[in-house]
Amino acid sequence: MRKQGFLTLSTLISGVMYHSVVSAEGLDETQDKMDSADIEIIKVHSERQPKELKYVANSISIYTADDINNFNLKDSTDLSTLSPNVKITQNAAEGTPPAISIRGVSLLDYNTANTAPVAVYVDDIVGGSVNNQIVNLFDMKQAEVLKGPQGTLFGRNTTGGAILLYSQTPTAKQEGYITLGAGTDQYQKLEGAYNLPVSENSAFRLAASHIDYQYTSENQHPTSPQAGLMQNNYRLMFKTEQQNWDLLVKLHAEDWKGIVKPPANLGVMGENCNVSTLGSTNCFDAFGFNTGSNDFHKINVDNHSPHETDGKGASIHFNWDITNNLQLVSLTGYNSLQRYSAFNCDASPSDFCNGALGVDTDTLSQELRLLLDTDQYKWTNGVFYLSEKIEQDNFNDIFRDLRGTGLVPNAFTTLFLYDNQLETNAYSYFSEVDYQLTQKWSLAAGARYTDEKTQYHTVSDVDTVLDNALNDEQVLASIGCENSGATYGDDYFSAKCGNWNLNGEVADTHLSGNLSLKYTTAQQDIFYYRLASGYKSGGYNAGLLASKEEAESSEYGAEELLAHEVGTKLSWQTWHTFVQGALFYYDYRNQQVFQNRESKVEGAPPIQVLDNVGRSEIYGIDIDVFTRPLEGLTFRAGIGYLPKAEGTFSDETTDIESKRRLPLASRWNINAQSVYEVGALKFNLNVEHQSEFYFDQNQNPYASQQSFTVWNGAVTYSFNQHLDLSLWGRNLTNVEYSHLKFDLVNFLGMLEDFRADGRRVGLNLTYKI
Repeated sequence: MRKQGFLTLSTLISGVMYHSVVSAEGLDETQDKMDSADIEIIKVHSERQPKELKYVANSISIYTADDINNFNLKDSTDLSTLSPNVKITQNAAEGTPPAISIRGVSLLDYNTANTAPVAVYVDDIVGGSVNNQIVNLFDMKQAEVLKGPQGTLFGRNTTGGAILLYSQTPTAKQEGYITLGAGTDQYQKLEGAYNLPVSENSAFRLAASHIDYQYTSENQHPTSPQAGLMQNNYRLMFKTEQQNWDLLVKLHAEDWKGIVKPPANLGVMGENCNVSTLGSTNCFDAFGFNTGSNDFHKINVDNHSPHETDGKGASIHFNWDITNNLQLVSLTGYNSLQRYSAFNCDASPSDFCNGALGVDTDTLSQELRLLLDTDQYKWTNGVFYLSEKIEQDNFNDIFRDLRGTGLVPNAFTTLFLYDNQLETNAYSYFSEVDYQLTQKWSLAAGARYTDEKTQYHTVSDVDTVLDNALNDEQVLASIGCENSGATYGDDYFSAKCGNWNLNGEVADTHLSGNLSLKYTTAQQDIFYYRLASGYKSGGYNAGLLASKEEAESSEYGAEELLAHEVGTKLSWQTWHTFVQGALFYYDYRNQQVFQNRESKVEGAPPIQVLDNVGRSEIYGIDIDVFTRPLEGLTFRAGIGYLPKAEGTFSDETTDIESKRRLPLASRWNINAQSVYEVGALKFNLNVEHQSEFYFDQNQNPYASQQSFTVWNGAVTYSFNQHLDLSLWGRNLTNVEYSHLKFDLVNFLGMLEDFRADGRRVGLNLTYKI
């Protein structure tokens, strides 16, 4: 089963003409040519082994090493720029879990204990909870966005899709590179890799990345530091290939530090305040605050919110060719992550609402696959195990500046403390067969059985203000409190009281499957129908709650998705064009949706609930076009259209059900990219358009994002085969849009506005050895 030959990096054309990086196996340096035109074909991994994109019965978006480098894509949240019907936001500021939406399937929740319906795999290892979905893109080979349920062959929780990230692996050549970069807003970059062969079939590769930058927003508060982030990432890989087995070992580490980007204040009060003037000085919140400027990138926030991430991990990928057509694959992964990310939730110069999300996770996964490859069929059988332990240390401090003032009831000035522990164990057994019925027809069918259990222990205390009449040790003990030491005038003191201490378990089992029928024409075009069921287990939403009653009702159930997809992949070599398109229909049951609801505790901030809603219905179309109309010019375009992405929601007060647009579900998503090479120059231009969408299920016009279009570009000059200079720009037209608008209208008379960065430009100098 082993394919001899290492496929080197080069400029490729997708399908038949698109730029890409092919999968590498082995440590020699021969190239696998497609035809006399010397065009190589992309290979993707939607079937857990390299296969040419044009023969895969699934819709996949590809990012090559050139795409990532030319447009200075920093991390996994940038992977929506070339993917129709895909949206990835930084959610509640960079460093918190991202929100990934594929064809309207998403989880818009910053809670660090959740898992997303879209899984992220790094070098074939699944990341576990949403904490591990922010991945810096350095020394990368390619990235793939798989759309729709991937439950048969991929680990867990892939109702919406999967993102596959592949690092450059060791090669047989002694080589390397170093990139120095500088840009606006104190952007600095140092990235490099060195490949060292130690024998004819073994090599090491060391890669590292340092990025330091400030956000483009300008905080005008006199005592607050300018927000920014420094990220250091390291990776060491060893690869060896023997006669009938190969081994890839990886070690990695992350070290991030900085000040969290504060949100802007979108007050909704004022005589001249409306949707069109939101964010201007015409609007203010319940305490009279606003951004202090009509400049989108200027804010005025008392922000001293540190961020720190420390991560490390290892993985082992082992392949053993037992016979010529039977292979055993073992994937072992371990990730450890400690993260502390503070936040400011009043977005004002005062200290009315702040907190922090602290998380410590350990994730261990093991997968074993047995692949039987014959002329007539391919049969994959396997088992998967995942164990993840999560410890949360969160707090939310409400109206600290108003304690003991009498301006608000003392019960409202409360510090909520959370100490949560969750342990998840998941087991899966899967099998899939791909059978060649005739020369033109093939059928693939698979099934997966999942058994998953989450045990949780959640503890919450509150530090609140009490009347001095209760300041007695026995009295406090009788109500489960103790004096915490602070006094407020002669009448009040602070006390720490127990809020809840709960244990529980959520367990699910499920059988999911996949069925696809593919027809291949004489011209090697394909037409396919795919039926796939997706499944995501239930759990416990250990977020920022206010009362024991709310904590007791924070379990949520499993969700299921049945996806129908009809697609085609067409090639016209004469026109140097490749097209892939898909029509899809999703029947989504018990969808897990993050919902922002008014707290049952008077004066408390709204609670964030992850709950199951009724049936959701989604349908739409994806189209990708790749072409080379002229010598040296390649063009790529994607169109995503979601005419319907609708869920059934129940009103908490009236229990009346209504259908509403799902969060992050733009009706139109259009992107395009052109690359033109002439002599030593290369010009890159990319555009992405998103139509209007909502940030939550309430369809509040204040919590929506109007349509926007973002342009990115780069110009690269190659002095010689060793030295390149690149001028790049992100958001070239300085478009103003938001990653998230979080509704706090019933609490503070405002929304938090987590604004996207404005224009950033820079220079990269790369030297290759």
